[in-house]
Amino acid sequence: EPGQGNNAYIFPGVGLGVITTGIHHISEKVFLTSAEALADLVTDDDLAVGRLYPPLSDIRNISVKIATKIAQEAYEEGTASTYPEPKDKEEFIRGTLYDYNYSGSSALPKQY
Repeated sequence: EPGQGNNAYIFPGVGLGVITTGIHHISEKVFLTSAEALADLVTDDDLAVGRLYPPLSDIRNISVKIATKIAQEAYEEGTASTYPEPKDKEEFIRGTLYDYNYSGSSALPKQY
């Protein structure tokens, strides 16, 4: 179980949010927003088993949720520089992620 929220959870979400919205100056408020978003993702079940953070196995989704909250705030405060503003920020952010699943095919060449 991760013991530090910043390296395991906060920085991936902040990086994704900053890159996708084009924030030029990362203020303390960005980190506060990301910490609040992470806290919102902790469930009663997590707390019941003694976890302070959501399962690390869901880090991709957690990063998207944190980035989405950062994006909402960035557009509200005028610190975003990616335009036009996406109507569905979470969908926009998910669309920027690399898809490492190869449907029905292999990434390897058929013959070496």
